[in-house]
Amino acid sequence: VMNFIYDFPFKSSNKVLNQFVSGVSVSGIFQAQTGNAFGIFYNGLDTQGTGLSARARFANGQPGQAPAPGINPRLQTGPDSTLFLPASLSLLDGNPGDVPRGSFVGPGFNQFDFSVTKAFSVKERNKFLVRADFFNLFNRVNLGNPGTILGVAQFGISTTAATSRIIQIVARYNF
Repeated sequence: VMNFIYDFPFKSSNKVLNQFVSGVSVSGIFQAQTGNAFGIFYNGLDTQGTGLSARARFANGQPGQAPAPGINPRLQTGPDSTLFLPASLSLLDGNPGDVPRGSFVGPGFNQFDFSVTKAFSVKERNKFLVRADFFNLFNRVNLGNPGTILGVAQFGISTTAATSRIIQIVARYNF
């Protein structure tokens, strides 16, 4: 996370012009983080008799990742289902599966928020402020974690996203 605030040093000897060029400030916050870890599970398959879905098993015994054919690559943020044994081939042998917990990482998150503020002096101690706030200024799509249950159509695909750009205008009178 990085942030900044900058007050522009504009001043004028003309009082009328000074009302418009002084009192301007900008601020911003940039946030960047890696994705959250997630694991892969079978849909309703209980290999250990615990009543919980079991962790998946790799098809070739080793992890790997390749894009799935026919799926929008921008939405496929998780592994392809061909990396794992189908639930029908997983035996009810009591083993928890060989896909480690949290072995995959979802998409990251990047957002830049920006604000412009203009202060007008009304009286000696009173001010009127106008501010424009831009949340997610560049309107970047921040996808959520992909589906993690094998056998479901949304497996490996992000179906959620954080909010898009939001703009708000604020007027405030300080006295």
